[in-house]
Amino acid sequence: MRESHKRQDIGGRMNASELIAKGYRRISIRHKMISRIDREDWREHLAKKLYCPITEGDTRSCWEDYYRRGVSKDVIVVSDEIIALIPTSGYDYVGYIKDYDMAVAEAQRLAEWLQTTLQCR
Repeated sequence: MRESHKRQDIGGRMNASELIAKGYRRISIRHKMISRIDREDWREHLAKKLYCPITEGDTRSCWEDYYRRGVSKDVIVVSDEIIALIPTSGYDYVGYIKDYDMAVAEAQRLAEWLQTTLQCR
């Protein structure tokens, strides 16, 4: 295993649905490892690494899987219970997902703004 991987056991701090929503996918059942695409410009980064252009229209899921398994530095180890619930990385089109917590906070701010705006009318 590359030393750049975050080998940390998240234990009970996150449940499987939170991990899935953040873009994590299973890359190893034996080692109980999950990973996600860790950068917004992952296609360009991968293309430079492979010396091969990967276009936005290329819909093959193998690129996402390849990145999660071989390039991503956001790899964590989970429990037996969680690893069984996380979908496999292969044939999964989920790319980069902005920080889940930030997205939730933005959605809450928007909901508050909408509520305030509707009350003013």
